[in-house]
Amino acid sequence: MRKTIVSIGLIAAMSICFTACGGDTNAPVSEEAAATVAMTEPTTEMATEETTTEAIEDTSSMGMGDYYEYLGAENDMIPYTISPLAKDFINENPDLFPCADKEIAEEYTDSSIDFKMINKNQDKYGDKLICISEAYVIGINETNFDDGSSLTEVQATDLDGNYYYVIYNDVLDDIYQDDTVEIYGAPIGMTSFENVSGGTTISCVIAGSYVGKL
Repeated sequence: MRKTIVSIGLIAAMSICFTACGGDTNAPVSEEAAATVAMTEPTTEMATEETTTEAIEDTSSMGMGDYYEYLGAENDMIPYTISPLAKDFINENPDLFPCADKEIAEEYTDSSIDFKMINKNQDKYGDKLICISEAYVIGINETNFDDGSSLTEVQATDLDGNYYYVIYNDVLDDIYQDDTVEIYGAPIGMTSFENVSGGTTISCVIAGSYVGKL
């Protein structure tokens, strides 16, 4: 658990414009269009952006769900509000965040839950994990803290053009930008932000449980 520092700079990738994306990136796209996104290089803005950290109050006594709630409240760039179900579920199952064993993560996963359901009403979800079976890593950022802990943030998109912002409470040593991965995690909320093309990108915030390279 983070003791005195938390990342609030976060990934600049969340505001990147891809030439394959239109003004409103919430609308699903075809697999061909998603593939085009995967082949498109981000702007220089992302390549030069650095994560910033800032001293904050002691968070060592927080439950894991409370910690994810705190991250959303302190995130100036990509704020989110955690759903009550997600907060309780994460507090009750901290060992899932993260979880090194994919099979254990699968036991808590409801494969019927998808992006559009969470986007419609985020408060109905969060007490089960979801699986994004094939996601393209648009951006990834790792922050290391003075107490030896780490936090990894991943922005990814699936083949339908849906966006996910994954907060993984550890390092992901073998995952890099442009990789294809599978993601298990709790959907904790929705967020939106203006992209550089002038449209609005809607993203599902995920508390990462298991992330593996395909």
